[in-house]
Amino acid sequence: IRRVVGAGCRICPVVKSDAYGLGLRRVVPPLEEAGADMFAVYAPREAVDFLATGSRIPVLVLMPVRDLSQVDPMFPGLRTGQVHLVVHDAAHLDLLEAYAEELDVLLRLHLKLNTGMHRGGCDPGEGSILLERIMNSSRLHLSGICTHFSSSSSCRATTDRQLDRFESFLATNADLIDSDCLVHCASTASVMFGPRFTRTMVRVGLGWVGACPSVSDAAS
Repeated sequence: IRRVVGAGCRICPVVKSDAYGLGLRRVVPPLEEAGADMFAVYAPREAVDFLATGSRIPVLVLMPVRDLSQVDPMFPGLRTGQVHLVVHDAAHLDLLEAYAEELDVLLRLHLKLNTGMHRGGCDPGEGSILLERIMNSSRLHLSGICTHFSSSSSCRATTDRQLDRFESFLATNADLIDSDCLVHCASTASVMFGPRFTRTMVRVGLGWVGACPSVSDAAS
């Protein structure tokens, strides 16, 4: 994967469901040693399990987290900035900003755009408003912008259309995006489509396991 994406692109192994049943404690150390820059899990409980491995690498929680407190076992990771959250819509951002104020923390957020997957995320118009809100908040930090391809292993045309929408959003809102903001959209299959897809970070699940969906049809 590193040879494909190059040295300038970060790699984020997705280790949800206890690293697909292989065990976080077994899997995280060798992935970290191999050069993982960030990890991703689905749920807060999985983030807590990840923190228990002792890794100091950031971890991204993909689901919309709507409940936080100081007694939450994930809270220490939020306070140090190791745990990053994905924001999906305006109502979700309202909750997260209120929690950040109440808990006196700076939340690292990744804004998710719905470019055609229709599984979470905001539309580009709403995304522009959310970007501005995040950038103007003293309690929120824009750590990433992302989307998810619906069929990168089966339909290249659909994936290209989604990438076009994503790139249009990035260009329209370039003034609101700092240089340290991670831009990520590619999963294992679309990693093979080249640097236009890999951007500054890729999220790989099947790839780190050693499997890759057939991309022969999608790449044509």
